Amino acid sequence: MEPGRIPRQLLYGELSQGKRKQGRPQKRYKDNLKVNLAHAEVPPKQLEVCSQDWVGWRIVIKEETMQ
Repeated sequence: MEPGRIPRQLLYGELSQGKRKQGRPQKRYKDNLKVNLAHAEVPPKQLEVCSQDWVGWRIVIKEETMQ
């Protein structure tokens, strides 16, 4: 995966761009993704490897979200 792609930036660090309106912060895709990955208990070091195996990734995510 190329270094400039957003999914890779999400895996390895925080995005430093963007602005938000004043008031209560809205949930972003990145926020929901972090919550879902924490719930799925996928080890952070294996995220990139697991995500490249589409069939295995779908099975892991589906099993963990059903619990």
